[in-house]
Amino acid sequence: MLMLLGSVIGVAIAIAFGLGRHVVDVSDSHLSVLLTLMWFSGLGYHLTIIILKCAFILQYRRAFPLPAFQRICDIFLGFIACWFVAFFIAPIVICLPVRSQWDPEIIGQNFCSSRWQVWLAHGIIHVITDVVIFAMPLPLIKTLPLTKPQKITLTAVFCLGFITCIISAIRISTVHRGLFDTDASWVMAKTVYWSVGEITCAMVCLCIPVLRPLLGGRANLRRWRSGAHVEVAETRGHAHFTLDSTQTWTAPAPSHRTASRGSVRSSRDIEMRENTQDRRHEEAKRTSDPPTTGTESSGAGSMWKSDDSYQRADGSWS
Repeated sequence: MLMLLGSVIGVAIAIAFGLGRHVVDVSDSHLSVLLTLMWFSGLGYHLTIIILKCAFILQYRRAFPLPAFQRICDIFLGFIACWFVAFFIAPIVICLPVRSQWDPEIIGQNFCSSRWQVWLAHGIIHVITDVVIFAMPLPLIKTLPLTKPQKITLTAVFCLGFITCIISAIRISTVHRGLFDTDASWVMAKTVYWSVGEITCAMVCLCIPVLRPLLGGRANLRRWRSGAHVEVAETRGHAHFTLDSTQTWTAPAPSHRTASRGSVRSSRDIEMRENTQDRRHEEAKRTSDPPTTGTESSGAGSMWKSDDSYQRADGSWS
């Protein structure tokens, strides 16, 4: 959310310095500031999409605690980390001095003409990783114990992420003109707008599964307020976990686990069980105790025999 807010603020500042206007209508001082903002915003965009990708994978890892699936998520997280480092350094060193990338008066050296190839490779990898991330949970939906309409709804929710892939592809088509067109302040506006739209769409898709309990009635809302969590329990060779606050899924446990398995119970269930055992123990003790001998009652002139009978002064029992 902070990254999206920063992007919106950056766009507002860029508009103030001439973004969306033709270069002939922008002063040289404003154009220099605008090009500087656009270069740094490219690095910020790369950081933002990396954070969003990691958030999606961590959400899947929490919702589907299967060892094989979590291993795939870990490998993918490692790949994204390497991709982040590579493409965070590449735009900086591809054209030296760095200032030549936004100051046309400085002649850059190194591989300045290859900037388009770098950003094209970045965009292609970005779209491919998006497609893989949004397709990862789809095979697991078939195995969930849900009705067919529920499976269709859940599949549609995950497929909304492919809209982000379409926006990413459109954005790539606008990057080339933004790098080489002489009317940079005008053509870069489309790239900026599509970038903000892509980030916004990805955040909406990321938050939809979290908002589901709020749309399912008061019962789901109470569960959400009390804290939706993933509960893992092992019962007789099966691993049981909750996909969200309302749906559960039982899947076979890994075969390498040979230790004794028991259910993970809440503290309330354990307390109720202990109270029941205490009551049964007291009842059994009461029925097995022999009748007690009478004791004198102070001031009443009678002898107590048990809890429900006593001896009167004349010797009779009531």
